[in-house]
Amino acid sequence: RLALAALLPAALTGLLWYLSHRTWSAYESQQPLPQQPDPEEETSRTALGRPGFWYGRRLVARLRAAHT
Repeated sequence: RLALAALLPAALTGLLWYLSHRTWSAYESQQPLPQQPDPEEETSRTALGRPGFWYGRRLVARLRAAHT
C-alpha cells in the first residue's frame, strides 16, 4: 500500500519536472539577438535594457534542478 500511495506524489513531481523543462527549453534557452551597439545609446541604457540581461539559461537551470 505504501508503494501505491507513493505513486501520486511521484507522478506529480514528474509532471512538474516535465513542465519546468518545457518552459526552460522554450524561453530560457534562446539566446538574445545580436545587436550592433550604438555608442550614444550605450551610455543611457539601463541594466534592464541590455540584451544579455534576460538570458538566464544557467541560472534558471540551476534553480529548476534545485526545486524539482
